[in-house]
Amino acid sequence: MILLRGKSTALTDKATNAVLASNETIAREPIHKAQAAYARGEYIEAITLYRAIAMEEPDNRLPWVEIAKIQHDQLEDPEISMNTLRTALEELHWPADDTAFFMGRIADIRLNSMNDKEACIAILEQIAETFPESQYSASATHRLNEIEKAQGQEIEV
Repeated sequence: MILLRGKSTALTDKATNAVLASNETIAREPIHKAQAAYARGEYIEAITLYRAIAMEEPDNRLPWVEIAKIQHDQLEDPEISMNTLRTALEELHWPADDTAFFMGRIADIRLNSMNDKEACIAILEQIAETFPESQYSASATHRLNEIEKAQGQEIEV
């Protein structure tokens, strides 16, 4: 690309002036605002923004997942995180894959954050039985096998 002296600067200036003089604001997607709040460490603000998205887009699981992730990882409250996922699961109608996904996240929290192996196993078994054709069924079965193997090692020690 060959730039002519003065021409590229004049074009850039013209484009910049047109944007700045237009009195239009550049609308940011709500998801970007929530992500920006998260990146700034404003976790409560991010949760508020994600909740607004969840209300506007009831078939979008992302805001629910992000809220639960913030509650779990940043606010260090696995109980509230799990309750957020349960609320999404119980109050809204989800496709099978989304339902299985939410259940899998709840199982993860039960096992890894609350050390409730029995509840985790029950949820994973339910996923495997209820959604046998989904990718989550295979994942649940694999995780059940890992838990069983770990339990066997605990007993042998």
